Amino acid sequence: MPNDSVWVGSAMPNDSVWMDGGSGNPSHGEMYVKGATQDDGKEGTVYVTFDHPAMAASVQGEPGSLLIDVEGLSPGRVYLYLLQSAREHSYGVEACGGNFTTSPLLGSGLSLRLWAIGDSGHSNEYQAAVKHAYLLQSGYKLTDAVLVLGDLAYDGGYEAEMDTSFFGSYQDLMSWIPFWTALGNHDVFNGLDPYPYYQLLTLPTEGEAGGHPSGTEAYYSFDLGQVHVVCLDSMDSVHRGTMAEMLAWLDQDLAAFRAAGAATHWLIAFFHHPPYSKGSHDSDVKVEMTRMREEVVPRLELAGVDLVISGHSHGYERSFLLKAFY
Repeated sequence: MPNDSVWVGSAMPNDSVWMDGGSGNPSHGEMYVKGATQDDGKEGTVYVTFDHPAMAASVQGEPGSLLIDVEGLSPGRVYLYLLQSAREHSYGVEACGGNFTTSPLLGSGLSLRLWAIGDSGHSNEYQAAVKHAYLLQSGYKLTDAVLVLGDLAYDGGYEAEMDTSFFGSYQDLMSWIPFWTALGNHDVFNGLDPYPYYQLLTLPTEGEAGGHPSGTEAYYSFDLGQVHVVCLDSMDSVHRGTMAEMLAWLDQDLAAFRAAGAATHWLIAFFHHPPYSKGSHDSDVKVEMTRMREEVVPRLELAGVDLVISGHSHGYERSFLLKAFY
């Protein structure tokens, strides 16, 4: 689909690793661990042990979460890890663990699989059924990443709702694969500053995962082999007047994508509000949707975007191949 785009609408994590996809031989990552405290629930040392003998770390973390810098990683490799509190470590008790696969080298032609979910944060039987269907469809071979299209936790994106609807619902998957998230309207309804969305998630701001540094967790990009993925903010960019800054960054990021040539063959974008929808929300009426269509879509199409995925409008819609319809 070199000349046209498909638009799809459908209505970070306990453990995840960013890889520096912009370098020829990525070796550094960051792991975000939520819920890693001592046995008594207080702040303490958390020991992280890897299957690679040269990789081990013990980190002093804040109560409830910590960010671990990991050095010496190789691209496209599976790493096993074990997390222990100080007490568990001293007694040799195994606590919890999992594995992650580092991103392939930039330009690698390996086949990749992504799962996109939107408006999923209801913590009910429907959310569980969709997750179960994903596991059955994938044959329990997990995708390389998950794109979350916003509205992670209903109704207001409060911390307790995030713990139940997002972390609680997907914690078994988060120990193995990265979740990349976009901000939705329900994620900001709490009115807090900052939103729990930003307090509980860790997203790249300095190009840690590839792409041009954004300086904010509201929008960012990352690379997976030959795929360049752009996450945009369709909520606060409109309502807090930061659209100009986001568009300036997007222009720089897309220019870098084009300059990479065949190294990044595919371009995917995702954000919450769909630019085209006649579902539960009308893209000719809702300001967030019209702004994204009129100001963002032309830039994406000029860069040759292959796929755009959004949520918000609660129903499955897929466009014909579109171009220059704003």
